Amino acid sequence: MKHKTILRSSILVALAVLLIVGGNAKAFNQLTLYLPIVVDGTEESPSPTTPPSSTTEPPPPTTEPPPPTTEPPPPTTEPPPPTTEPPPPTTQPPPVVTGDIRIIDIFYDGVVSSNEPDEYVEIRNYDSVPIQLQNWTLRDIADHIFTFPNHVMQPDDVCRIYTNENHPESCGFNYGNGSAIWNNSGDTATLRNGNGTLIDEYTY
Repeated sequence: MKHKTILRSSILVALAVLLIVGGNAKAFNQLTLYLPIVVDGTEESPSPTTPPSSTTEPPPPTTEPPPPTTEPPPPTTEPPPPTTEPPPPTTQPPPVVTGDIRIIDIFYDGVVSSNEPDEYVEIRNYDSVPIQLQNWTLRDIADHIFTFPNHVMQPDDVCRIYTNENHPESCGFNYGNGSAIWNNSGDTATLRNGNGTLIDEYTY
């Protein structure tokens, strides 16, 4: 029995050398699992042993790359066309407060009644620009004073200042005096601007 064991060991060694030289050491390991083993002079035939499982875990499946998170840029919006502001309205220059206004006539002998409400003084704008008459004054020798309201005389405008009648078509100026103002025997009319400057004088 001892000789058999030695013989088998020699065979195993020879096979191992051949397999190792041939590069198949794994096959040798598997072969030895099936060879009879002598333990205490008893020959046993071991059952095939399952080769140990590999301890290396297989690599996880390749993860697909996440989709790009960057949103595409919005479409370019054309800028609105520039709005053209309308030009500001042309501002007329304010009327001057003095200028060439003249007394052109005095109707001093009224015919309506003895109070002669239809008397009037006629004035005309000979200037080339509008003239504001506000606070101008018209007076006679007896110092009957008419103060002009807010009124702009355009170039070549004609206005009448009545003793006691209203005529809107002639600017609507009225002394509102209950008796005659202008002497039938002669008088002088004086026209001054709002600063008291003499503008014109008319004597008959």
